[in-house]
Amino acid sequence: MRKKTWLLLSLVVLLIMPIQTIFAKEKTNERVITDPIEIKKIAEDRNLEIPEGYHIEEIKYTDVYFPDYNYTRYKNEENIQPYWFDSWKLKNVKKQSGDVYFPDRPLVSDWAYGPANFKQVYEESVTASFSSSTGVKASVVEAAVGFDVSGSKEFSREYAVEIPSGKKVNIKVYGMYEKYTFDVYKNDKYEGNGKAFKPIGLKFEQFIYSK
Repeated sequence: MRKKTWLLLSLVVLLIMPIQTIFAKEKTNERVITDPIEIKKIAEDRNLEIPEGYHIEEIKYTDVYFPDYNYTRYKNEENIQPYWFDSWKLKNVKKQSGDVYFPDRPLVSDWAYGPANFKQVYEESVTASFSSSTGVKASVVEAAVGFDVSGSKEFSREYAVEIPSGKKVNIKVYGMYEKYTFDVYKNDKYEGNGKAFKPIGLKFEQFIYSK
């Protein structure tokens, strides 16, 4: 009897372990803002159009990182070794502190009205990019920063919120990035600078409006 019980427990552990491993890879950060002064400042800075007769009661940010995101590749502001390519050279390649998103460029903006249990699966594509004040090629930048500066990553994430009666919710979804900066040299002469953005996840903004 003891042997059968031990075998059964072993099978349960083996079945559970892969599930735990999958969920352990996904990192999320969440922040909720309810302070009226801070909400007002955000609304003014973003020039948000508030529905007539309503005010913003709460703002919730949820950052969801890609499962294969490498959190410790570089320390913030750490210099990466210069990269030479033909006559081009990248120096002072740095990963900037903090994650970046672009508030004026949501991938999705959904509205839902209470009472309701809103649930939506967002399947979004987040694309890398780079820009420079010089004619440096993408291949030079890619070799320095270590990722495809024009590649995309697909990500699927379910989002759910319960909306009480008399309230509205606006959900915006953004691409989230790491930002890298660099200086560009050609034939050992400074030509200019540039920046590159690596996709690392999705940012969800949830605005709750009340009368």
